[in-house]
Amino acid sequence: MRPLAEAEISAFRSVRFVLTDMDETLTDRGRLSARTYDALERLQRADGTETFGN
Repeated sequence: MRPLAEAEISAFRSVRFVLTDMDETLTDRGRLSARTYDALERLQRADGTETFGN
């Protein structure tokens, strides 16, 4: 498995959904970092879809 950052952008053109949970996947000791929040914002702006969490 390779880091996503090493993939060509064309590899993501057909991606329709990004699914994840919050607990220690996107958070570190219960906190969402500014970098992660920014990445979620950029993902949402990329195609105008809504993001949902619990």
